[in-house]
Parts: sequence; C-alpha cells; structure tokens
Amino acid sequence: MQISSLSVIIASMVLHPLQEKLLNLANREDLGKLSLRDIGVRVGIGRNKPQLVKYHLEQLRNRGLIRMDKMRKVLEPTNPGWAKSALRLPQPRMYKIPIYGMAMCGPEGIAAEQNLQGYLTVSNALLRRKPSDSFFAVQARGYSMNRANVAGKNIEEGDYLVVDSELTDPDPNKVVVAIIDNSAVVKRFVEDTKNEQIALVSDSTQHFPPIYLHPEDDFFINGTVVQVIKQPKLE
Repeated sequence: MQISSLSVIIASMVLHPLQEKLLNLANREDLGKLSLRDIGVRVGIGRNKPQLVKYHLEQLRNRGLIRMDKMRKVLEPTNPGWAKSALRLPQPRMYKIPIYGMAMCGPEGIAAEQNLQGYLTVSNALLRRKPSDSFFAVQARGYSMNRANVAGKNIEEGDYLVVDSELTDPDPNKVVVAIIDNSAVVKRFVEDTKNEQIALVSDSTQHFPPIYLHPEDDFFINGTVVQVIKQPKLE
C-alpha cells in the first residue's frame, strides 16, 4: 500500500486506545515472536486477555494497518512510525446529574418536592446526547410505564429517568414528568385537541386508566424523559 493512500485512510480513521498501543509496540518489537499473552503484558492489560489482544490485532489487520500471515502472526505494520499521529476514540466523559426523588409510574402520586437527593454519575456514552445543565433525574416507582419506549428502553421500577427540564412543551406522545396536585407522575403525553383535553397515558402490561386533564387545569410538565438508565439485575 502506498503511503499517500494510507495517509488518506489514517486521516479518516479513529483508533481504539489499545490499538494505538499495539501499533506503537509493533514499531518497536517483532510481534511475530511474541505470544498474545506476552503482547498483552507489553501493552499493559496483563496475561489473562489474549482474546482481547487478538481481537484488536485483527481490527488493525482489517484496516490495513498491519500485515499478518495465515497463522495470524503479525509480520509488520504497513507504515512503521505512523501510530503517534493516529487519532484516538473520544474517551468517555462522566457527568453528574442531580437526582430529585422519585416519580410515580402507578396510580397514586408522590410528593414532588425539589429536594436534592444526590447525583447520578453516568457516562456520556449512555446518555447518547450532549449533557445539559437542564438535565435532572428521578427514580421510577411502579410499573405503569414498563411498555414505554424511550431511546429503546422500557421503564421499570428502580430505573433512573433522565429528564430535560427545558422540554416542557412536549411533542405528541412523548414520555413526560408531570406535576399534578404536588405529585410527580411519569406518563405519555397525549394532547386531544378535538375533545379539548389532555390525557396522561400509561404504557403498561397492567391496566392503569389515563389521567384526564383540561388545558386550563393547575398542572405543569416538569420535563421530557430523554433517557432511561436501567437498574442492574442482580442475581
């Protein structure tokens, strides 16, 4: 492969940090003489992850950055010395989102007092959107939204819901946190203009009747749910 064409590929390429370490190592040593476990030690992940080493070497081979023989032995990098200029994958950043109690996913309400109860520490890779100071979190209580789909995830008791408090004028059928009679509920927002009413609807495997409101009633939308952080299932 010519260096000029390789440079074009590199310019559009983003590398995993471990792949960059492997390429730097390939520039210094003959990887064909090392076992996968030895390579793991040299790049700092130890001897117990040979399959991880193998996977990333194959990724480099698939990108045309190293050559390997039929026995999967590394022969050489295709362009020695290039790795220092390689682009890296953006490293995950951690964000702290304030937690303001619980919101009901059931028939009864819970007081919607804005008492800070701690912070939800979450990676931006899980948020899948640019974090904002307008974000807050509530913990779901109940099962009336266990069929709801927010970013591909349902809402079960114990899950944390990330809410954007700037989205108080929700699009139709969005999942919202609504404050009614000083109680916070999580429901799907349905604006029924034909009948001059608003329905807050449950998405559940159980039957929960909607909450029907008049547009002039004393309620407000505290924000729209933009992500669900699932509670881990501990065996």
